[in-house]
This record gives sequence, C-alpha cells and structure tokens, in this order.
Amino acid sequence: MPYSVFSPELSRECHFEFRHLALKCLPGQTVQNPRNLSVIESKFGHKLHLAHLDVRLSTYELLLLAQQGKARSWKTNAEARFKPAELLELLGLQRFAESQPGRLSGGERQMISLALALVRSPQLLLLDEPTSALDLANQLQILDAVSEYTRTHKIVTLAIFHDMNLASRYADDTLMLDQGIVHCCGPTRTTLTPENLAQVYGVDCRALSVDAGAFTAIYPVSVIAPGSQAVGR
Repeated sequence: MPYSVFSPELSRECHFEFRHLALKCLPGQTVQNPRNLSVIESKFGHKLHLAHLDVRLSTYELLLLAQQGKARSWKTNAEARFKPAELLELLGLQRFAESQPGRLSGGERQMISLALALVRSPQLLLLDEPTSALDLANQLQILDAVSEYTRTHKIVTLAIFHDMNLASRYADDTLMLDQGIVHCCGPTRTTLTPENLAQVYGVDCRALSVDAGAFTAIYPVSVIAPGSQAVGR
C-alpha cells in the first residue's frame, strides 16, 4: 500500500512523526516508546542520502554489502549475489552496476539509494522526497518501480512528497499536515482536493481528470489573497 505524507513545510518534528506513523503501519507492531526503534529498525527500508558517499566500491558491491545488515560480511550465497542485479534491473539501473556511487550525479545517486533501501527486503519502505533530484522520465520510472515492488511484495511504502501530482498519481492514501498538525487523512482522491489545498497552502487549485479518471492532475491557479475565498473545484 503506497501512502504519502504531504506538507508545505516539514520540520524535524514532522520527520519524527513520520517515523512514528511508520511504526503504526507494521502489522502486529505495538510500540510503547516510539523513540526507541532498535527492536524493529531492521524492518525499515529507508532511502539513504548518498551526497557525500565516497567509497571505493561499485554499486553492485555496495548492494551486496548492504543486504548483510549489521553483519557487514562478504559471505554470500547464490541468492544474495543475484538480488542486487535483480534490483538494479527492476529500477533500470543496470548501467551503474560497476560504477562507484561517489562519482555519479546527484540524481543517479538518489536512484541507487532506493536500491540500497530495497535490498534488505523491508516490510516498510520510507521515502523522503524520493524524486527531488530526478528529471521527469526518471521520476516516473522510479515511482512506477516502487509501486510495482510495493504491490508485488505486499509491503507498505510511506513517502513524503512536495509534488502533489506525484502523490495524486501513486499514493493510495494521503496524510496532509499543516504546520505539523494533521489536517486530513484518508484516500488520496478525498484528501488532495482543491478545498484542502486552499486551506493548507493558500493556493487556488483545479483538479483535472486525466485519461478518463485514471489520474487526477492538480493545477495551481493563483495565490489566495488574505480574507478572500478560493473558487477551487
């Protein structure tokens, strides 16, 4: 189930609540103290930021090592050696298998960081603005792959988006925050509405049906002047 968290401004406290919400998404999980994550951390797949990563390992080698978790062991079996290649193929990143991530562009590292999050077979995948450094084609390629992986492996994907059209296209459910407070939560079609966007963002928007209702596009029209009302529809 893809799930998005949507907010005009995400503070450190909001990111903590993001992790707290993530705990509630894990089946059968009860957490008395959400700040103590050590017991269930292994069930998370969090997309890492590789901006400063400069190791002399190829992408394939890094994935091979990452799936061992805290063991940090090079001892592998045939299945473990196959999985990095399978993930790179799923994400369309085979061309980077022998490249060192530190020598790639920011967008390329961002895509590889997603593979690092998936290689340990998480039950819950956490994505913080997963497409912020990607061009339009790579945004769709990566999120199509995430959506397919989520449904095929029956995991929960929880993502923070600032792009409302990506949230509208990919998220089954959406939580919208306003200054760190939950404004609305539920199916994306009923939360990403012009009315809610006007209240949270102060922008008059239109919701446009695409491909006979297959997708809904959000089109911003104008900033709402203080004291006036939006015409959103």
